[in-house]
Formats: sequence, structure tokens, C-alpha cells
Amino acid sequence: MLMTYPIAAEGQSSSGEHSFWVDLLNPTPEEIARVAREYGVQVPSRESLQEIETSSRTRADDDVLYMSMPLAIQDGSRGLAPVPLGFILSPRRLITVRYSDVHAFANVIARVTSDPKMNSASVFVALIDGMVDFDADLLEKLSGDLAVVSGRAFGQDGAAPVRGKRYSHALRECVNAVGTVGERLSRIRE
Repeated sequence: MLMTYPIAAEGQSSSGEHSFWVDLLNPTPEEIARVAREYGVQVPSRESLQEIETSSRTRADDDVLYMSMPLAIQDGSRGLAPVPLGFILSPRRLITVRYSDVHAFANVIARVTSDPKMNSASVFVALIDGMVDFDADLLEKLSGDLAVVSGRAFGQDGAAPVRGKRYSHALRECVNAVGTVGERLSRIRE
């Protein structure tokens, strides 16, 4: 889906000089070609946005910055696999390429429609800020989850847990929970 912001008034073209943000969500090849043609940029493919190497994540072409980042979000179809996200930032326009709904986008879209002072740079900053806030909240939640697991495994207030038949099963559950949290932390760190 191809959206431009600010949203064009009735009777105006949906692209062109007035758009300072172009958002591509699960873009079709036709939409990618249209954006590349209309805005004179190279829209990266999904494969290039999934590059793991840090050196492949940013590049500059004159006054246009190309940046990609794998997002550590839970994707129902892919589990904890990173979801690609790309930014093309110029002084006049931000183009985002994404393959999943990202919570920060809805908040920024609402701001763009109500704040006439927004521009490409402020949208970019707001998106990054929203994603960092989300990751910080997720880290706090994971920290709390680990505290609960620690209490179950090692007892509360230094008191040893009661050992019984279920102890081995509970310990296995704790190890599994620690492994799951560790996997999510690795994705966030990435």
C-alpha cells in the first residue's frame, strides 16, 4: 500500500511536491517502481533491507540517506524473526518501506494529520523515537518477567524453594522462560 502525507486534498494528486512523507507498506513491484520514478530514488528490495551486516545498513547518495533496520517485533507468521524496515531521507522527503505494521507509524500518522509543522526530518525523528520508546517498554517488561522466573527458580527473599516431585518440571519451565526472554533480548539488541 502506498500512502503520502500530508494526505492530498480532494482534487489534488496523491503524490508530488506537497508530500513530505511517502509510506510503502508491503509494497507491490508497481508501487516500488512508481516511487522510484516519481521521486528519483532507488527503493531497496525486501532482501536488501534484511541484510544483517551493519555496513550494509546505511549509505548516502548526495543529499539522500538510505538506512535499513531489522525490527525486533513479534510477527505472527514468522515468530521472532526480524522484520525489515527501510528509510530514504532527503531534506524534502522521507520514504519508508516496511513489511509489517509498526506501532510507531500509527502514532506518527496521527501527528502528521494534525500538526502542520511536521516535515520529513521531524517524521523520521518521531518514528525512531516511537520505536525506541517501544523497545524500552519491552525491555522493562522482560526485566519483570525475568524477576518472576528468578523468584520461582531460586525462591523469594532468599528462602530456598520447596523441593518436590514438581520441582524438576518447574525448573524446566524456568529454563525455557529464560531462553525465550534471552531470544527476545537478542532480537532487541540486534
